[in-house]
Amino acid sequence: MFLLGVPNDGSFLEQNSHLTSLILRKINLWPTRAISGLIDKRSNGIKDLRHARLVDADWQSEHADDLFPPRTVVPPLPGVRYHILVGSLLKSATSALHDYFGDGLVGAGSARGRVFQDPASPPELLISTHVYAKLHHGTLLSSPEVYQYLRERIGV
Repeated sequence: MFLLGVPNDGSFLEQNSHLTSLILRKINLWPTRAISGLIDKRSNGIKDLRHARLVDADWQSEHADDLFPPRTVVPPLPGVRYHILVGSLLKSATSALHDYFGDGLVGAGSARGRVFQDPASPPELLISTHVYAKLHHGTLLSSPEVYQYLRERIGV
């Protein structure tokens, strides 16, 4: 299983959009309600990225639009080899900025995914994580270095 720039723990852009909309709605003036309404026109597919919802019950829940809604954790499948490929706008992958902004669309912390870093995970989980410096989300998908990694792992 290859996960290229996947927001395993949600998208900071969608989380910030949701928070901005909530704040503007709470101000409760005509202009702020109008802007909040425009922000809320995002598709359900984008809204699902907020907390990386993988289970229908999570986004169908009456609490789906809460600031911190419940989220069902979906563990990695046993026996499946996971390759987590993370882009980084920065040269170094050892900073808080890298963890938050990652490839510009998906934070590196989210791309690595808490579920894949759980120390209580069974030892038979096969997970490898690779960070590619100076690549944004779009170039992660078209990078010769990433392509080479994929070719080597797939055996082409």
